[in-house]
Amino acid sequence: MGEAVRLDWRLELFFQVVIFLGISLFVVDLELENTPPWVSWCEIGVVSIFTLEFFLRLYVAKNRWRYLTSFMGLIDLLAILPFYLPFFIDLRSLRIFSLLRLTRVLKLQRLNASIVQFLICFGKIKNELKIIGTILFLFLLVSSTMVYQFERQAQPEVFSDIWSSIWWSVITITTVGYGDMYPVTPAGRFIASIMVVFGLAVFGTFTSVVGTAFLTTIQRNTVEITMASREKVDKLSAIIGLDEQGVVEEALGYLEIIYDVQRLGGEIPHSEIDTLDPVVHRKF
Repeated sequence: MGEAVRLDWRLELFFQVVIFLGISLFVVDLELENTPPWVSWCEIGVVSIFTLEFFLRLYVAKNRWRYLTSFMGLIDLLAILPFYLPFFIDLRSLRIFSLLRLTRVLKLQRLNASIVQFLICFGKIKNELKIIGTILFLFLLVSSTMVYQFERQAQPEVFSDIWSSIWWSVITITTVGYGDMYPVTPAGRFIASIMVVFGLAVFGTFTSVVGTAFLTTIQRNTVEITMASREKVDKLSAIIGLDEQGVVEEALGYLEIIYDVQRLGGEIPHSEIDTLDPVVHRKF
């Protein structure tokens, strides 16, 4: 058991190093006009590892099509696709396609779990987000049109078209305000003041809705884990003939032995396992 845990930890660390190496190579490749040979060879090594991982996952998958269309499967595919496609298609005019190499960072196991949790939370509040998005879109449309009508005569070089007005409305309602565009007419300034207040209210509401969704999801997960653990303890109590407190004490004792031995880098001696309750030892 200890050896398996150490092997799993080493593999996880190895893939994390490879992922960060792949991202670093992408940054270096963007910075340098002429890619050095060592960068190319390192990129080949990284892609080879990712390719092997992709086909191994595809081979062991029970449902290969489901894996290919899953979030993890798409990330694994996009991590290697930018390397192989230039062999078949001329992508020199599509430099943005190389940005797909940044998807390698999503291969980090913890980051993937966070993204999935993130998407789950947003899925639960999709109706609220639709309402907020609709209100925000309508307000931007109306405010940008009004500002354009008031400012295009006073500042024809600044508010030259409706798209410039929409750009100004976006940076104003998000309270960014670059300063390169601003209204000079009283009506335009009044609209700008309303937009700033409205932007604070909208994004405050958005933050509250998202925060509540995350908190609710975390609490629900905690309750589910607690209930699952309670169910397992009850089943174990019925199997080995101990009460709940006895099962917990035996399990904690066993976990303490595992922790102490693994912390010292050794294996779990059978003599230590034999010190546990004989009923528990026999059942496990």
